[in-house]
Amino acid sequence: MTFKQSPPGFRNVRGPILQRIQRQLNQAGFDAGTVDGVWGNQTMSALKAWQLSKGLAQTGNVDDQTWQGLMAVPQPDILERSLQLTADWEGTGYGGTNGNFDGQGITWGLLGFTWANGELQTILSEIRADHPAVFSAAFGGLAHEIVRILGLSRPDQMAFAREISIQAGEKIRPEWAACFKALGDTVEVQQIENRIAKDRYWQAALNLIGEFGLKSERAKALCFDIVVQISVTGQMKAEIHNRSDGKSENVKMKGLAEVVADHAKAEYRHDVLTRKMTFVDGQGDVHGDKYDITCWGIG
Repeated sequence: MTFKQSPPGFRNVRGPILQRIQRQLNQAGFDAGTVDGVWGNQTMSALKAWQLSKGLAQTGNVDDQTWQGLMAVPQPDILERSLQLTADWEGTGYGGTNGNFDGQGITWGLLGFTWANGELQTILSEIRADHPAVFSAAFGGLAHEIVRILGLSRPDQMAFAREISIQAGEKIRPEWAACFKALGDTVEVQQIENRIAKDRYWQAALNLIGEFGLKSERAKALCFDIVVQISVTGQMKAEIHNRSDGKSENVKMKGLAEVVADHAKAEYRHDVLTRKMTFVDGQGDVHGDKYDITCWGIG
């Protein structure tokens, strides 16, 4: 496992693992700057200074040796590393929101939990039941209103989502966006989002990994990214087997990418395919940015 600053022209590594690294560097007395979860020059400089202090090669990278010496906890497993990358593509972080641009009402959180299918409402209800103080503090003066909305029928809930969507659905009204962000900024809610990623999506990814006999980290990360975006049907599995049985892992991965893209809505097919092929090739363009996933710790 190696995390490193991306080459020029590529999107820099970012996310919760990077926040942990920055926080640890700051606590150790090496100034990584604001704990923003973005791999910038200050983070790299702090890493090099820490490595120099320990007599290590000043690479500015976090390899196995640097992780163990700096963090003194087990390395992030492939789920954590896959989650960091896919969450960057989903684009909302723990607390960000989108509006009804895609007919999903509201999209929120690390893996884009949606309003249209009731997933987001279920999470909100869990937070309210298990962490009422967190829920009330986040929504503040709008707490009574969101509770009322959670009790409405799904069509009425969707009407609410359309009402608060702005900028052609790319965002929701600022007062509501601030509430959802405050919710996602809490440790309690982040733990819930991480648990859902593991219990729901990673388990589904493991089923795909086993189905096609995949071994590499890139293949496992691909399967995780797939199940976050789409439910893989029996028909899709049969198509993938037809394209890839008895062939190399890269051919199997390519078959997965192509079949998933073929089953996406026509207007999204190219975006889905280029996103999935990034795992096959190790590099690719996603949402207008270039990625080298080896820099994100996925080998």
